[in-house]
Amino acid sequence: MHRLFILTLFISMACSSREEVPSDIYSSTKMVAVLLDVHLLEEKLEVMGMPYDSQLIMYDHFERLIFEKHAIDSSAYSQSFNYYIEHPGLIETIYEGVVDSLLVKEKTQSID
Repeated sequence: MHRLFILTLFISMACSSREEVPSDIYSSTKMVAVLLDVHLLEEKLEVMGMPYDSQLIMYDHFERLIFEKHAIDSSAYSQSFNYYIEHPGLIETIYEGVVDSLLVKEKTQSID
């Protein structure tokens, strides 16, 4: 029974990664770039050690700047993020790109 569940999960993830992404959804490449900046922002705010309510205010401000940098709309970003969350194979691929980008960034900064 457990094997059947794992097989079903694997097949559904494989099928979802081949789906055609709707045209109103941001590309996985754009999502990787935005999520990379979002996670770096979250890390910076956490390291600052400010009270949580202050972090939220700063997060909102800098998130708007991230959206401007990438020329994206916050509602379209939310719609895209929700789409990818509903497709496990696609969001997994996006987060693999985010993790890889973070690792590259970490390695290049340690060399500098």
